[in-house]
Amino acid sequence: MKYKTVGMDIGYSNVKCAVGDGTLPRILIFPAGAGPVEAYSEDVGVGAGHDRTGDVIEIDGRHYVAGVEPCALRSKRNRHRDYPLSEEYLALYRCALLKLQATEINVLVTGVPVDQYTDKKLCEQIVSRLSGTQQITENIAVNVHDVAVTAQPVGSFADASFQLSTDSDRQIVQEGRVLVLDPGSQTLDWAAFDQGRLIRTASGSSYLAMGQMLELAAKSIETELGDRVKPERIEQALRRGTDTVLFHGEHLDYSRFIKSALQSIHRDIVTELLNSKTLEREQFDLVIVTGGGANYYRQIAAEAFRGSRIEVLPHPVAGNVRGYWLLATARQQALASTAPQQTR
Repeated sequence: MKYKTVGMDIGYSNVKCAVGDGTLPRILIFPAGAGPVEAYSEDVGVGAGHDRTGDVIEIDGRHYVAGVEPCALRSKRNRHRDYPLSEEYLALYRCALLKLQATEINVLVTGVPVDQYTDKKLCEQIVSRLSGTQQITENIAVNVHDVAVTAQPVGSFADASFQLSTDSDRQIVQEGRVLVLDPGSQTLDWAAFDQGRLIRTASGSSYLAMGQMLELAAKSIETELGDRVKPERIEQALRRGTDTVLFHGEHLDYSRFIKSALQSIHRDIVTELLNSKTLEREQFDLVIVTGGGANYYRQIAAEAFRGSRIEVLPHPVAGNVRGYWLLATARQQALASTAPQQTR
């Protein structure tokens, strides 16, 4: 299948894709577990994961399983800064292309944390790695013509310009001062915009994100109840929208442990955000909270930016990727308008 535009967000917890040629994209989300096939727990066909077995991707002669729950892998999870250059990231990228049944893509836009977006060399390496012919399996290849990389919160800023429906809201996005707060799995990113322009000096990344909160919640469970639940189990429950995890055969409500963990890092997050704000010393007309942790971080945003209007985007986990798709669509139109016209 040929696609004009694709938005793709390869995170530490989920992979999100946005595709389509209409006014609204189709969204695909799957777990961001990837690793060598030998590290994948064998499924015997009776458990909760028997219908979510992932795909096998070959990279330089080695086979990786991708698109599975991270807790199904018995390998160390890739969380370092060079994650976008890792084999696991590439396996997830090619897994997404396979799931989309893509054969050719004109324009693909993806994003990285704000602190990585400032690394021009890294962004160039990502573009080089994701563009061109992608050999998915022995018999399947996808040709990706053009790839662009942006800062993750830029995606949700673009999405907000579409999702906020009133004229006054659109005016705020176009002419006002807007902050996008994006709590992801491994980084909490924020980006400030003034009249639609990114203010780099008031944008940044922190590692006080959902991943640390899950680690703290798991430690609290162990301290109080005397045994351990892996953070990946809580992450899986969050992804599925369930409020409990199995603990000694009983359903344990983990929400209070999450809230306790958030409270423990609450002040540090507020301080980081306020330090960023002081670089500009001016109010924000609108604070947009997006990403998988949006509903947990809304209160933090309200405390850090008192008096500012706080908005959580609809289906916030897909906020960035919807924006990437919008940016890809604009880029495709721009490229088409500058392409040499064929003569008859």
